[in-house]
Amino acid sequence: MEKLLKDIEKLHRNAIICKMKEKKRKSITEGFSKVGGIPTLPKEFVWYRNHENSDRPLVFIAQLDMKEMKAYDKDNLLPEHGYLYFFYDFDAEVTGADAEDASAAKVLFWDGSREDLIPFKLPEDYDEEYAIPEFRIKCRKKKEYPQRDEYNEIRQTNIDYDEYDDALDELRYCSEDVDLKLLGYADLMQGSMLSWVEQAVNGPQKNKNDNLADWILLMQLNIIETDEFLLEIGDMGKLYFYIKAEDLKNKNFDNVWAMTQAY
Repeated sequence: MEKLLKDIEKLHRNAIICKMKEKKRKSITEGFSKVGGIPTLPKEFVWYRNHENSDRPLVFIAQLDMKEMKAYDKDNLLPEHGYLYFFYDFDAEVTGADAEDASAAKVLFWDGSREDLIPFKLPEDYDEEYAIPEFRIKCRKKKEYPQRDEYNEIRQTNIDYDEYDDALDELRYCSEDVDLKLLGYADLMQGSMLSWVEQAVNGPQKNKNDNLADWILLMQLNIIETDEFLLEIGDMGKLYFYIKAEDLKNKNFDNVWAMTQAY
């Protein structure tokens, strides 16, 4: 047990947990961190589309001001300034397990000034069913450990559930259902996704397991539900965006990969 505890501790990561609160008044459409609503984007932005599936416009999920997030980024992984934007095709219902799923998700990093951002009109063929109402977010830090399946995949071992759960209890750690989070570890619903991400991005490889620990959770989104709006991900599922550690260090968000899991 002591050896397992030390090894789990070595793998700890710090997450930014974001609580969403719907805005009831009209949006100011400024460049603050938020989920949904009207994004403020650089004027030269060309809206992302799912070229592999009906050429639909991707749904705008969130925009995040890195200066606001930096106070919670204990591991100093995110850019110090600039903006991150997340987009996804919820209508495609892809899992992210195939290379053809690439155009269903995009992340934009804008490293300019707020003065160069403008409220951006949604495409004319944007499906209103997926137009997410605007939410402000409140963030906090949390130390996280991988769930058992992800630990086993990273370490190429087979620790059983009881032993791993006992270790997490010793560390006084438990996962929680969150609206949105950055970094940390995925809250799994169907086992680890690292091998799936690696295979979808780079194809079958003889030594693909050597690269699994290089993937980092960039963002995780839960279902969004209000009195008047419901955005489900599969059957009560979650959406995950993964990025290579080296790409995150180099502020390269072109190769981010999205996965979904559901019951």
